Amino acid sequence: GMMSGPVQLPDDVASTNVESGLLVLEGKANESLGNVRDAVTCYKNALMADVFCEEALERLSSQHYLSAEEEDSLLSALPFKKQCSIEEEEFLRFYIKLKFKPCHLHHQKSVAALSLSTPLQPLLLSLDVQCCVASWHLGNQDTRACHRVCSAVLDQDPYHTGTLLVLMPCCVQEGRVEELFSLGHQLVKQFPGSPLSWYAIALYYFAVKRLQMARKYLTKCLSLDPHFVPAHLAFGASFASEGEHDHAVAAYSNASRLMRNSFWPLLYLGKEYFVTGSCSISSRFMRSAQELAPCDPSVLHEVAVVLYSAGEYEKAEKHIRKALSVLKNVDPFVTIQAWEPVYFNMGHVYRKLRKFDLALQFYQQSLQLCPNDPTILSSIAFVHLLEERYSLAVKYCKRSLSKRREDQFTLLVLQK
Repeated sequence: GMMSGPVQLPDDVASTNVESGLLVLEGKANESLGNVRDAVTCYKNALMADVFCEEALERLSSQHYLSAEEEDSLLSALPFKKQCSIEEEEFLRFYIKLKFKPCHLHHQKSVAALSLSTPLQPLLLSLDVQCCVASWHLGNQDTRACHRVCSAVLDQDPYHTGTLLVLMPCCVQEGRVEELFSLGHQLVKQFPGSPLSWYAIALYYFAVKRLQMARKYLTKCLSLDPHFVPAHLAFGASFASEGEHDHAVAAYSNASRLMRNSFWPLLYLGKEYFVTGSCSISSRFMRSAQELAPCDPSVLHEVAVVLYSAGEYEKAEKHIRKALSVLKNVDPFVTIQAWEPVYFNMGHVYRKLRKFDLALQFYQQSLQLCPNDPTILSSIAFVHLLEERYSLAVKYCKRSLSKRREDQFTLLVLQK
């Protein structure tokens, strides 16, 4: 029957835990009703009631609900002194920063530079910290390192949700389709009611380029949780890869509405508008992305591409320079293949500025990441042609044509 009188809490449950738990519940109810502002207030209050409330932190960080300023002011307002020891405060401040800003790590030489005082160092190996590290690697496009860290976490906890969410797009980028296939089946068997399970299946179909099927399972995923942002982004990517720009824009706009302070949906919207030739709308989205992530190399590079196409070569050069100075920290020996377009486009910029030595230097770095790529070889040939070093131009044209026989641009350079 119904209980009457005051509820007696078990000894090991503090009233702060109950208060923060109820606030999280209220936040989730608000989210389901689309009242994001109220939900955010609930999650913030849950953390104020209990600084250890992982679930509130998870919602705020994974949905990018707070701007950088809001994150900083929440961090400085949290009542650590009242609720925890000095060591706990040190770790919590470190962990909350890490959850909010895997991107702020871009300025670190490496994740090894993450520091905690000696007694707390073992906590760097905790699964939640390692999950943030994996996310950092993925943001840097270092899929090999990302996969390594994810695998180590999942060896200890095969269903660590945050890590699975990082691993799946990593597998798509690495072309690990068998792994996605078995992961999807395993998850659907264990957790058929979880959107994450169907997201894994959808990404498998996306990776094998069966996009109709991918969208079928993304729809299933969103029917379980309409606020599951990764599915909206995957929808956008599936339409974009087929040139269905209107649908792609609609999906990315949904993601942007749900993740108001994430630069990714804005960046993808900028790219879509750029591809369709709406350069002024594109640069507006790119600028918004840049306001949210002024030091992110992906953003800086995409902005540079828009500037380059508008003939603003000096500005483009400045943006790529900045992107490369961030990348130097992450990838000092130029080994991450995903960043090849940054070096390649810098080559183009210097060619347009008629700084041929620098252009060749960047094309060579680009070639180091994609050996024997015919497009890069043709670009090098073209610079040699402009320098009137004809025998070198011919040499690179021939190397390019051995990879791609009919390429019109290369044949044109060869005729010159």
